[in-house]
Amino acid sequence: MNILLVTDSYPPEIRSASHLMLELAEELNNRNYQVTVITTWPEYNLDQDFAQRRFSEMEVENGITVLRVKTLPHHNINYLLRGVAQLFMPVQFLWKLRQHRIQPDALVVYSPPLPLALVGCWFGRKKSRFVLNLQDLFPQNAIDLGVLSNPLQIQFFRALEGVAYSSADVVTVHSDGNQKTVLQQHPYLENKLRILHNWVDVEHHQTDIAHTDFRSKWKIKQKHVAVFAGVIGPSQYLELLLHIATQMQDETELLFLLVGDGMEKEKLQKLVREKSLNNVRFEGFVSR
Repeated sequence: MNILLVTDSYPPEIRSASHLMLELAEELNNRNYQVTVITTWPEYNLDQDFAQRRFSEMEVENGITVLRVKTLPHHNINYLLRGVAQLFMPVQFLWKLRQHRIQPDALVVYSPPLPLALVGCWFGRKKSRFVLNLQDLFPQNAIDLGVLSNPLQIQFFRALEGVAYSSADVVTVHSDGNQKTVLQQHPYLENKLRILHNWVDVEHHQTDIAHTDFRSKWKIKQKHVAVFAGVIGPSQYLELLLHIATQMQDETELLFLLVGDGMEKEKLQKLVREKSLNNVRFEGFVSR
């Protein structure tokens, strides 16, 4: 069976989605499925070892075929440009898949971004089985955050959401809470909605594996470190953490360490400078 994984992020980019899809691809490959991954060109959050590497459009990595597509910028830009890039992305993916004559028997689409579900909708019309893996409940999350408020835009993305859900053979969410929310808004999904908890390669994180001493690497002198690691975006509301750091500036043995990247990072760094917070520090994403 030929299985296609559709994602906007894949190694060597350092993101949670990258590793989830890599581990899914590896497990399917281990089970003797023919696995192809289509993803964007590696440009964001790259480890130093990969920053200067030249990538090919199509490569075979440990038995997994990886097809990389050059797209419009879609990370660390304003919401309008990001939305445009995400709407163009499924068209660019489908064009490349057609060029390489890839016809999967089944495909798994990682969302966000939700528009990539249109790739699944297209192949679903051609009798491929389509699994939609929902991580963020868009557009509801954008509405809740106030990022999406225009009625016409909301109507458009609601319609896109409906097409994606109705076209999928199976829709997966990673928590009971997300299942409840989806069913409240889309009760017709009851028979196709499944909970699929996010996974982790436990063996990779065993204690006998050598780890980087980040305290030494980043020259951290404080005795205690409070760490946030992940995407620095509106959903995380890290202004709250800065407020706490402001109240605790007298605790000289405590450092608030924010590790990651995202569209809110520059704004938060500016706030730290304005408040002269010497107990807050930023570092970029790190490889696992």
